[in-house]
Amino acid sequence: MDNILITGASSFLGNRLSKALLSTKTNQVHAIIRDQTLETRLADGFLKSNFHAYDGTLNSLRKTIDHVQPTLIYNLSSLYMRDTSSENIEAMVESNFLFGLKLLEVLKERDIKCNFINFGTYSQYFSEGDNYSFNMYSGLKNSFTEALNLYSEDIGLNNTNLILYDSYGPGDWRPKLLPLVRQAILQNNRISLSEPDIIIDITHIDDVVNACILAKEKQILTASENVFCVSGERYKISQLMELIEKIVGKKLALNVANTKQYKTFEEDTVQLALDVGFKHTDTWWLSLSTQQGGSSTTTLDGESVDKKQENRYLGKFERPNLSGRKFEPTFIFTK
Repeated sequence: MDNILITGASSFLGNRLSKALLSTKTNQVHAIIRDQTLETRLADGFLKSNFHAYDGTLNSLRKTIDHVQPTLIYNLSSLYMRDTSSENIEAMVESNFLFGLKLLEVLKERDIKCNFINFGTYSQYFSEGDNYSFNMYSGLKNSFTEALNLYSEDIGLNNTNLILYDSYGPGDWRPKLLPLVRQAILQNNRISLSEPDIIIDITHIDDVVNACILAKEKQILTASENVFCVSGERYKISQLMELIEKIVGKKLALNVANTKQYKTFEEDTVQLALDVGFKHTDTWWLSLSTQQGGSSTTTLDGESVDKKQENRYLGKFERPNLSGRKFEPTFIFTK
């Protein structure tokens, strides 16, 4: 029998992994809970006594480790935010790095030698070769991976890192691509795709859970090879939409724009106008249509429409640098 401790148990993966581990009846499964409001997302079958509160302190983790005496830890703790402003950075650092670091320190204090299975992200390996921090999220994940390797050598942990692009499956409550597409189909809304040629690798949640269990059962945890990719099938988003159309038996209502081609499109449009005797005098930027089909006008720096004249791009082919927004141009020409 294993004493299993799961962090991030209220996540989609944490819920499904917990359910699989609890179903065997041979494991003691415990969960560290940071936010009591998320208990409703925990898998059915958990004993209330196996919930362990984390209040941000080492002492709360000491109590948990002393009670559980884990032989296996699944670290699914993760927080991704596109906006890495000062309001969000503390939460991201705590979830993706500090929490795990504190957990490792307590394992060292208590001389606990266990298997430690950690989940990473594909963006840690965005380029070939060594780890590469594509953004703040992957940078924090890389930092924790390095810390995990150091502690493993120091205290004798067996550790592995499972690298996942993304998952999908029934009951997924996250605002991910496939749940949003499903919702749009059911509500007869349009689906906005900003980069249809991007290749994604999504794995069914049951296969991800099986990878977690295989990592423990087959003991693929070794000092020399401790990074493994959990991979499904790779599709361009446009190919995935075609596959969904076949499954549901109808065409999807898509708003498609390839932002990588905008600069060429802008230059070609202006040159074409010049060739037929028109002068390019201005470009206004419109935000791309939302899923509900609406659109709005904005200035380049996000100010209100009535200040647009102060913020015009006069023939420059530059993108507005506004986080989380995508834009399309409207050209103004004179004869």
